Amino acid sequence: MDYIINVMRSFFHFDAIQILWFCKHNQKHYEIFSTGYNRPCADSLVYDFPKIYPPGFSKVFSQDNALPLSISASETLVQPAFTESSIYKNYLNKYGFHDGMTLELIDAENYIGLVHFSAFGANSFNVYVQMLVSNFKTAIIEWFKQSDFFEHWVNKHKFYIFNEKNGFAVESLNLSVAKVESEVTETLSKTYHQLKSGYFLMDNLIYKICMLKLPNENFILDLIPSKLPYKLTKKEILVLSWLITGLSDKEIAKQLFLGERTIHSHVTSIYRKLAVSNRIEAAVFAVVNGIYMPDKNGIILKKINDQQQTA
Repeated sequence: MDYIINVMRSFFHFDAIQILWFCKHNQKHYEIFSTGYNRPCADSLVYDFPKIYPPGFSKVFSQDNALPLSISASETLVQPAFTESSIYKNYLNKYGFHDGMTLELIDAENYIGLVHFSAFGANSFNVYVQMLVSNFKTAIIEWFKQSDFFEHWVNKHKFYIFNEKNGFAVESLNLSVAKVESEVTETLSKTYHQLKSGYFLMDNLIYKICMLKLPNENFILDLIPSKLPYKLTKKEILVLSWLITGLSDKEIAKQLFLGERTIHSHVTSIYRKLAVSNRIEAAVFAVVNGIYMPDKNGIILKKINDQQQTA
């Protein structure tokens, strides 16, 4: 996405850009990329703009619906006028922006999202610029298509994670899994930014973790129902995860509230199933193949990241 934006900058000037993805399942827009806006401006474009101008507004107001709408070139066509909206008067104009332009991302009638541009200078987005921007629409849509995370369908356990800079929160993209949302928040609140793969145990079921870091440093998390590899049991992957940290059987037993002999039995079984001969080999195998479960305090992931940085 950085490459696309840099190419656009070489053709026309803008001081801020924001890209939003529309999740059909919960009918909400989510920020994928943003630069040049302060947080109040960005949030107003995410939450307020779609309420005033719902999907399809370009087709309603534009004389040529292939072109994005801008303040300088389209203000008289749009109702209500954008410069009269709370978004412009309370946020964008107060921050110093005098022109704006919005491109709807639509692919074969499939609405994908929005791209907002803003400029401090008035009359920045004339018809010539509108035509230039419309030529970049295909490239932006293709960027979305390259990732399964942005499929029009949403699996049962898909989440949008706001990082600390944006006020940490986990929001389910499926409205019927509020309980799961709280479990994910509790388990991953300290570890999400380090998480790349692994497994997640919930309601005695196993899920494969798939994490996409977005250009704006937020994340989309997929929890995909899965079986554990190498015929590992749920207890064994928990033990294997703590082996990564270098704990002894006695120390792991305290972490998992199990007997030391039980832990030793699990370790022996892990060696056999992974075809390794010691704790170090088992730990390395687990890290390389992403076979672990993050703990709530982030101890396991911190150890993994420390090892990868020194490797």
